[in-house]
Amino acid sequence: MRLAHVSDLHFGRIRDKRVTSALREDIDRQGCDAVVVTGDLTQRARVWQFSAAMRWLHTLRQPMLVIPGNHDVHAWWHRPDLRLRDPLRRYQRMVTDDLQPTLEITGLSVLGVNSAYGRTIKGGYCAPGVARRVGEYFAARPEDCVKILAVHHPLTQLQGLEAAHGGRAVLEAALLAGVDVVCCGHGHIAQVVRGAHEGLLISLAGTATSSRWRAPQEGANSWHLIESADGGLNISTRTYDTDAGRFE
Repeated sequence: MRLAHVSDLHFGRIRDKRVTSALREDIDRQGCDAVVVTGDLTQRARVWQFSAAMRWLHTLRQPMLVIPGNHDVHAWWHRPDLRLRDPLRRYQRMVTDDLQPTLEITGLSVLGVNSAYGRTIKGGYCAPGVARRVGEYFAARPEDCVKILAVHHPLTQLQGLEAAHGGRAVLEAALLAGVDVVCCGHGHIAQVVRGAHEGLLISLAGTATSSRWRAPQEGANSWHLIESADGGLNISTRTYDTDAGRFE
């Protein structure tokens, strides 16, 4: 099983035209069976940015799961009423109205949950009931499949990033349900860390295609390749080489 974990595309702040093509080509080159996109498809949730993101997503050959990020909610200065009342209306109209999507192929089960929230600047929030949904979904999956939970904001503090409010309960539910990997983004820093208990991995993906880099990974665009091998899991970071024009 090979899964592409891609995050923080930020259409509206794309690095250059080559990087989006290189990302699609590398996902194919690595033989990925599916793609998980953990939010921030757009820079400012504009219609044209969602349109550009969807055009790119539709070029992917693999089945995919997509969830929103905090940049996919209406901007405060553009429509403060929608930011408070219906922050993901544009995302749900142009991408998907399913904020708890699932993806299942042979040997893999993925659940996405929403942490994008209008009543904050950029922090995340997992609503009551998300932890229960996580427990129920994964409890019904076969024991021998790889179990992936996808969320935009980290559920625990990573790289100086605050955990999503309510994230601790979701993380505990994931641990109890035997989740193998929590895929998240938001921080624009690529890192793979072991969670609170043996066996749980956290895949914190960098920004795949944007110019919104953060120290200590300035200038680096990347995505994570998650693959099952020898009864375990490997997670590797694929980083864009500007000179070669490809991910390596």
